[in-house]
Amino acid sequence: MKMARIILVVMLVALLSFCKSTSSSNDKPNAPSNPTPADNATNLGINQILQWECTDPEGDPLTYDVYIGTNANLGAGDLVAQDLTVTTFNPGALGYVIKYYWKIIAYDDQKGSTSGPVWNFSTMGFTEDFGPANNFVYEDGRWYVSGGNLIMNGRENDTWASAYYNQEFMDYTVETRAGRIQSDETLNNTFGLFFRSNGFMGYDAKASDGYLLSVSAYGEYSVWLFEGGVATMIIDWTYSPNIGYGLNAFTQIKVVANGSNFDIYFYDVWTDSFTDATFPTGYVSLVIYDSSYGDNEVWWQYFTMSAPEVVKGTSVVHTPAQSQNSSAYSPK
Repeated sequence: MKMARIILVVMLVALLSFCKSTSSSNDKPNAPSNPTPADNATNLGINQILQWECTDPEGDPLTYDVYIGTNANLGAGDLVAQDLTVTTFNPGALGYVIKYYWKIIAYDDQKGSTSGPVWNFSTMGFTEDFGPANNFVYEDGRWYVSGGNLIMNGRENDTWASAYYNQEFMDYTVETRAGRIQSDETLNNTFGLFFRSNGFMGYDAKASDGYLLSVSAYGEYSVWLFEGGVATMIIDWTYSPNIGYGLNAFTQIKVVANGSNFDIYFYDVWTDSFTDATFPTGYVSLVIYDSSYGDNEVWWQYFTMSAPEVVKGTSVVHTPAQSQNSSAYSPK
């Protein structure tokens, strides 16, 4: 009889313990909501404070992990803050013309967690009027700023001179206006944009990656894919009446890069398109071919980056020419 009482007491204690644990089961936090910046906001400054709201059904204290990146599939590499006890976070200065994705994961003190939705916002563009162009990285002393122009003046031995803005970009509209002031006895020497690039435009010796839009003072343009320093023609040399002809004739150049689609404009007139997926992101460089026969001088009057425009032309898939050695086939 005594043993039966002991067993009954043990069973009652176990039952009470089970009931207690069941009645105290934890409810996870509510999903984070009401983001600032607002979801899908555009044209924002590069200094943003992230804010959100979040509550717990039981009033448990909450902490937060913050993820931010440039891809909607946010992963462990996008975790920028952990165990925050406040609902704000300063990510520091962001980049221009970038679409950012971010989310918050809320945790309560019972190890319950809830992930919020993935929000996004896009930052504004900018115009560099070359006074003094501190955000450009120059290859060498051939570059300088004077009178609101970025100037390359050289007489090197068959080399490219290049300078690039010190931020990588993905999708954008880049616009500039440039003109050749001096040339070494020929208007064939080219200048242009080296975009989605790895930086400086090399020639033979350097492993350059990117797309080169090459423009001549003869009124022609071409497009080349450089991969590992090897050039492949995408668009053959083509005449455009909207390219300034001769010395001291300036040309407005614009490229819209949106995913693998690229549109080319001269003085806002759609001129050509191509499609290629080799390089999804990179720097935008200003480039000039500088040969050894005399002075070569090109002026750049401004440099503008903004969100990609609505495509005005019809995208054309050009079949690249056979890859060739750059010394024999690249534009000069």
